[in-house]
Amino acid sequence: MRPRDLTKRENQIMEILWNAGIPLSANEIKKRSEDDISIYTVQQVLQRLMKREYIKVSGYGFTKNAITRTYAPVLTQAEYIRSFVGKKTCMDFIKNYIQEESDMDTIQELEDTLRSKREQLLDRSC
Repeated sequence: MRPRDLTKRENQIMEILWNAGIPLSANEIKKRSEDDISIYTVQQVLQRLMKREYIKVSGYGFTKNAITRTYAPVLTQAEYIRSFVGKKTCMDFIKNYIQEESDMDTIQELEDTLRSKREQLLDRSC
């Protein structure tokens, strides 16, 4: 499935979910929104995102006297962005990121990721 462009509101809701790192209810999404978005709008956008398979119902929670659904993204923000960017642009971005990075822990994490991927590909070719 190649993701399609998100509308402004869809992107706003997805950004909140991506940044949260945990499943959120519609009410929690409304509270985390920077502008005054109505709960009705949040619920409508969540339904569209579920129909397009960008999010899923992740569980259920409780608020005051009601049971609420919690929602989580199906794809990461990186996967979404990657679907719109070509291989050359990706490579240019990665190279630039590495050249500009000065944190040794980040460099080590990148090296570990490359080493793991290389081993995975070598194991598959045997």
